[in-house]
Amino acid sequence: MILEALNRLVKSNNNVHLLLVGNITNVNYYELLKEYISLNGLSKHITLITNLQPNSTELINCYLNSNAFVLASTHEPFGIVALEAWASKLPLIISDVCGICNSIINKKTALIFKNNSIEPLFNSMLTVFKNKDLRNNLIIHASQLVKNYDEKII
Repeated sequence: MILEALNRLVKSNNNVHLLLVGNITNVNYYELLKEYISLNGLSKHITLITNLQPNSTELINCYLNSNAFVLASTHEPFGIVALEAWASKLPLIISDVCGICNSIINKKTALIFKNNSIEPLFNSMLTVFKNKDLRNNLIIHASQLVKNYDEKII
C-alpha cells in the first residue's frame, strides 16, 4: 500500500523519497516489493534497508533523517515504532488496526487511516507532505503524548 501511495505521490511531486525499513520475514513478499518498484520506475524514489538491528545507530539515524513516519500494518497489537517516531519528532500516519490508536487523537497526535485503504493513506501522506502547519502541530502534540510512555513511568 505504501508503494502504491508513493507511486501516486511521485506523480504529483517528483521530489519525494521513501525510506522503507524492516527486516525481511517473507522473501516472496520482498521480491514482490522489488518488482513493483522496478515496474513502476520508483527506484530513484525509494531506499530499502532490510538489515537494521534494534537500538542501532543506523536505525536511530533512519528516524532522525526522516520527515514523517508511516505505519501501514495490517495487524499490530501495539505499535512501539509509533512511539519511536513520536520521540524522533516525526508526524505519524498510522493504520487504524494498530493498538496504539486507542491513545491517538486523529489529526492532533497522528493521522489515522482505514486499514487496507489506499486512498486515505495517500491523502494522509499528501497532507503531511503539503501542510506544514498540520505537520508541526502533529509533532508538538505527539511530543507531549509520548512522554506518557516513558519506561520510568510505566
